[in-house]
Amino acid sequence: MKFAILTLLLIYSTITHSTEVQIKGTDIKFTAPTEFSALSQDVLDRKWPKINRPAWAVGNKNAKTTIAYDVKENDISQHSLNDLIPVSEQALDRSIPRIEWVNRKVISLAGRKWIFLEMKSAAIDADIHNILLLSSYKNKMIMFNFNSTIDEMPKYKQILLDSIQSIAEK
Repeated sequence: MKFAILTLLLIYSTITHSTEVQIKGTDIKFTAPTEFSALSQDVLDRKWPKINRPAWAVGNKNAKTTIAYDVKENDISQHSLNDLIPVSEQALDRSIPRIEWVNRKVISLAGRKWIFLEMKSAAIDADIHNILLLSSYKNKMIMFNFNSTIDEMPKYKQILLDSIQSIAEK
């Protein structure tokens, strides 16, 4: 009996610790932790430079760990994702100070191929751990940026990786 109750509590806690997010104008959805909420425009403006600012983001209460997402007009459908990795890497090397690459590869999530770029870098007020995902979507580019300050990353890394694994199309 105790085992059954413990199992039900474990299942219930897993179910209640995430919220499904639908990306506006797409069939793509992902699961975000329930403690994350939509970031205000003011927070988006402070956290990301205008040129790189995502359309939407969710984050924890202090916005030190966030999931940003956007659909850009860039059509990458004619390019091999493997060929785009070094191009993306060079662009990020030029625009992000003291970048340290952790991983660069192509992954598959629910049948869709994604560029997976993992890096550490220095922001104005903290060191950051980023996981950037890019894919072609209807002649546009869909992107996700899962990031956390280095000090919060141990707490959130598995949660962010679980959110990445939840990315799917309806």
